[in-house]
Amino acid sequence: MIKNSYNPVLGMKRYILLITLVFFLLAFRLLMAQTPTFRTYTIEQGLPSSEVYQVYQDSRKYIWVASNNGVSMFDGHTFRNFEMQDGLPENTIFEIIEDHEGRVWFVSFPFQLSYYHKDSVFPYRYNNLLKQVAGRGAVPLKGSVLITRDGGVMFGLLDIGLFHISPRGEINRAFSDDQTLKNSIEIIEFEDRLLTSMNYDMKELVQIRLRTRDLNTNYDFQRSTTYSHGEFYSYQAPNRDVYCAQNEFLIHFKTNGEVTKIAATGRIIWLGGDTEGNLWVGYEKKGVHRYHGGDLNNAPDIHYLDGLTVSSVLNDTEGGIWFSTLGAGIYYLPNDCFMNYDTRHGLSSERVNCIVLYKGRVVAGTNDNFINVLDKGVIRSYELPKIAGAIYTLANYKDSLLWIGSKTYLYSYLFKRENKLERFINNHKFIEKVFSESRNNFSIKEIHPVSGNLIYLGESRSFSILKDDRIIYNSFLDDKIELRIEAIADEGDDSYLLGAFNGLWRWDKGVFQFLGVKNPIFTNRITEIIISNDGKYKVYGTKGAGVIVEKDDKFYTITKTDGLSSNSITSMLIVGSTLWIATNYGLNSVDLHSVTRKNPHITVIRAQDGLFSNEINQITGDSNHIYIASNQGLTVFTPSKFLNPVEPPPVYITAVNIMNKHTKLLPSYKLSYNENFITVSFNGISFRHGNNLEYRYRLKGLNDRWISTTNSQVDFAFLPPGQYEFQVYALAGVGLENPRPKSIQFIIHPPLWRTWWFLPLALLLLLSMIFGVYRRRLSQIKARHKLETSIDLYRQQSLTRQMDPHFVFNSLNSIQSYIIKNDRISASSYLSKFSKLMR
Repeated sequence: MIKNSYNPVLGMKRYILLITLVFFLLAFRLLMAQTPTFRTYTIEQGLPSSEVYQVYQDSRKYIWVASNNGVSMFDGHTFRNFEMQDGLPENTIFEIIEDHEGRVWFVSFPFQLSYYHKDSVFPYRYNNLLKQVAGRGAVPLKGSVLITRDGGVMFGLLDIGLFHISPRGEINRAFSDDQTLKNSIEIIEFEDRLLTSMNYDMKELVQIRLRTRDLNTNYDFQRSTTYSHGEFYSYQAPNRDVYCAQNEFLIHFKTNGEVTKIAATGRIIWLGGDTEGNLWVGYEKKGVHRYHGGDLNNAPDIHYLDGLTVSSVLNDTEGGIWFSTLGAGIYYLPNDCFMNYDTRHGLSSERVNCIVLYKGRVVAGTNDNFINVLDKGVIRSYELPKIAGAIYTLANYKDSLLWIGSKTYLYSYLFKRENKLERFINNHKFIEKVFSESRNNFSIKEIHPVSGNLIYLGESRSFSILKDDRIIYNSFLDDKIELRIEAIADEGDDSYLLGAFNGLWRWDKGVFQFLGVKNPIFTNRITEIIISNDGKYKVYGTKGAGVIVEKDDKFYTITKTDGLSSNSITSMLIVGSTLWIATNYGLNSVDLHSVTRKNPHITVIRAQDGLFSNEINQITGDSNHIYIASNQGLTVFTPSKFLNPVEPPPVYITAVNIMNKHTKLLPSYKLSYNENFITVSFNGISFRHGNNLEYRYRLKGLNDRWISTTNSQVDFAFLPPGQYEFQVYALAGVGLENPRPKSIQFIIHPPLWRTWWFLPLALLLLLSMIFGVYRRRLSQIKARHKLETSIDLYRQQSLTRQMDPHFVFNSLNSIQSYIIKNDRISASSYLSKFSKLMR
């Protein structure tokens, strides 16, 4: 097997350093098993109290929290708290239910009812009757309050019985009389709900009377001798089986008549299930158990929150699981398909640089000189010599030889040689000749085992070959070809693809070929190369240009534009027809059959879904699990259990501001032309994505194009008059769009001068004015003409009066006299004046 030798006394001789290390003799650490990643909500996040009695989801998808200091409504962003000043009759809320009208009811202690409707809390109008029946000490049994379809209320009280209040305020004992209920626990199905009543003394033997559509049985129940008293819980599974619990006893009533009773590990304070038929049991100070398929004959397959008192469990519509606790607030698990490991669980360092499957185990290289092995949920850490430094790459050769690339050296773990760890130095002939021992190291980026004694190495400056103990080739030292090789893939027939800093290369029988010359797409930095088992797909990951898929000599790119979480690819994996892509911002799964389409099918998985970190260094896996190395630790992901949302989150328009003034929320608004600055606030209900929810909106009438945003508020300034419809919806996944977005309408009336009738009316008024001016001018002209005519007439009349025969005779005699006297000038002047007068 491969050994390297170097003897400083003899000069540049062969140096053999064989470190015999048996893994179980190495520095060994074993800690507790894995745990999922919970989000916690306490007073610091907005809860009114850390003592929470129930978590509930209503039909509008809001989460409601019943606590010791009021009730809270949670939309994934903020908690809205209600207390007595807001309408609650009491602040201690034990239970939350919803009626057929969508009103959310609150059961408080002392026993009073109230409900939330149209953004306000109202007390139940017959709370005085509840006080009369319950008195001071009686409390309602959890799960035994029902708002009936006719508006009545049914409730079971501890040690008193089951009662009904009609919509008219008539109160009666329900179903049974006092004698029947003595020393019994009665469970009755009514309107698809189980109602429980208890009425017995301190006797140890109590009869359970079960009455459902499928079960009609009596069962003698031996009460606990460990606990003096305890509340009774009942739950009906989707398959119609009934489970009951009191103190440490858990009973399963099957519809076929079989009954199973077990003694649990602690005192039970919650009983419920999920849509998959699993049974969840909450304990006092012992966390919560899950019985897979509701089978009590097998041990629980999940145990969470050990040491805490779990008061309720809720599976929401997104597939998340909520756990309320007494004293520690709320724990939320977005998905139970992720198991995360960090230093608390045995990892030597939280930063996991590389990961590989080896002999059925997960081997992780961390940012120190440790190899961490995950086997059956338990991590063991094995220390390499401190000289090794951080572990950057791992490679498995046929499950017999594990190659380890550290910061400066190459190691192999050979299982067949009595668990021996061997160290290799860079003994290229040039390095042995020129440099001292301190320079006999590597800078390894990629390890590609070809055979048991032939290894291809990608280094920071070269492509190297290790064969039979020696570095027989170094592209930089031997051929002056400087390449930073980050990925190596076998094409077959002694041809290899090399992913380099400056693009894609091919090493074909000792000849380098740069593939970026023929195809510029391969001039991008290549960080990962994988080839499908059938050879149909060659996939190249890049640093900044997304993913390149080669099929049938055609190339397809997948980028953020197509829905990829990031264009910087760190690792890839093909499992079946699924391409898994790790990036610096989440994990992506791509259906390989869809890469040739315009919109490939991509699912993005991020920290809000349950990942330890969005910054992923490497992935590996098989058909059952994907193993993820990140800067926060190691994650085991079970894709088959991943519940991707099947519908977009609901969106509600929460506020409308007009001219920066809050207005009453209405389905439509009619506004004047100067009320054209509108702000719309909305909220999408998604607990998995929280504040990272993406929205799409548009304002029809202004622009029909959908606009993407992560903000929950948009402004529209200086809108012109017109009819508008604001539409918005939220995205739960790539390509998942809501066909019925939330909408609100606005009508902005134009100013008076821009109405349709204003111009014709103005034109008519203008024409009327012109016509009036014309008529007036015409009348003035006519009047003046008449006046002038009259004046001329008067002048003519005056002239006529003046020009009588004597005047004409005298005038002519005067002119004649001037002529006779030969006074031409006077005659001419006088004649001219006379002619003007006559004219």
